[in-house]
Amino acid sequence: MLTHILQGDPLANYGVRVEAPMSLVDDPGADTLDALLCAIQAARDWRQKDSGFDAPDELDALEGWIADPMLAA
Repeated sequence: MLTHILQGDPLANYGVRVEAPMSLVDDPGADTLDALLCAIQAARDWRQKDSGFDAPDELDALEGWIADPMLAA
């Protein structure tokens, strides 16, 4: 997964540049990799703040929402 992120084009896909050491995969609990994935998603989502974070119009305001570029209209 990390190789895919680093060798892919996160700037085009998420609007952010990603630099991370491959040693992140050495964490048996994957906490550091999870933190990187959360940071990428949070950075991408923050860039969408002016468009309502790409949330669907029918979003229930009482429910949580995880913004995802693959779900953006």
